[in-house]
Amino acid sequence: MFGFLIGTLSLIGLIRVARGGGRWGRGGYRGGGPRRWMLRRLYERLDTTPGQEKVIAEVLDDAEKKMWRPASSSPPRARPTPAP
Repeated sequence: MFGFLIGTLSLIGLIRVARGGGRWGRGGYRGGGPRRWMLRRLYERLDTTPGQEKVIAEVLDDAEKKMWRPASSSPPRARPTPAP
């Protein structure tokens, strides 16, 4: 009896995971991960409107892209030292 119950629950769980159901979506937690959770806390503390939340999120995304972009495509060149 218990084997049938455990098998049924396992099958239901497998189907939910395969379909991306529950709290966990296909790309991870549906809430957007730790970054979105921290932003949600910030928005609650600042009591922002949805428009302000969108602007803050865009600014943070732009800053993140600039932070991870390489500074230049070529390495800096050394200057020759003048002869005395």
